[in-house]
This record gives sequence, structure tokens and C-alpha cells, in this order.
Amino acid sequence: MRTGEKLGWFKFNPTLWMVDRIYLESLELQGLYINVMGLYWVREGDLHSDMLIERYPKQRENLEYLFDNDYLELSEDGYVTIDFLEQELTAAHARIEKSKNAAKKRWRK
Repeated sequence: MRTGEKLGWFKFNPTLWMVDRIYLESLELQGLYINVMGLYWVREGDLHSDMLIERYPKQRENLEYLFDNDYLELSEDGYVTIDFLEQELTAAHARIEKSKNAAKKRWRK
């Protein structure tokens, strides 16, 4: 299983996307943002800004724009934070744990 594969999906609400201020940005910025969200999810929140620059070298200016305009948060040690995905990660891990516990319970019977 690849990193992040166990999580599968995160909630994406098209209505909220279309009324969020990111929707008013260029399609290039929107695309970069959704790609960063996907990478953040797959890495389960363990995403350093250096990795983004390495992965998207031609998008350095756009990445800086996303940070400067609070679409992405950057911790003092250089790690990226996306608040709503942090909440989703917590919920996903809770779902996984609940499923594991239910499976264990069934096997014990």
C-alpha cells in the first residue's frame, strides 16, 4: 500500500470551492492549490515547503503567492498546514481506527 492510500479520499464540496476566494484566482493557481492539497493528503500532513519547491520548481512564485495570501500556512520549521485537511485527517484516522476495532471484535467472536 502506498503512503496515504489507506486514507482514500477527503471531502470536497464543490459549492464551498466555488464560493471560496481561491475560486477567484487564476486556473493555474487553483490547479496548483488542489495539487498541493492532494500531496498534503497523500503524505498525511507531512509536507515540507522544500518538497513543494522541489516538486513544482517552475511554480515557486505561485507557491509564494499561496503562502503570502493565506491559502496555505507555513510553520516556523517550514511545514505546510492546510486547516480543513487537518480536520479531515483526524476524521479519517478515527474512521480507520473504528474499522480496525470493529474487525477485531468480529474476529474475537
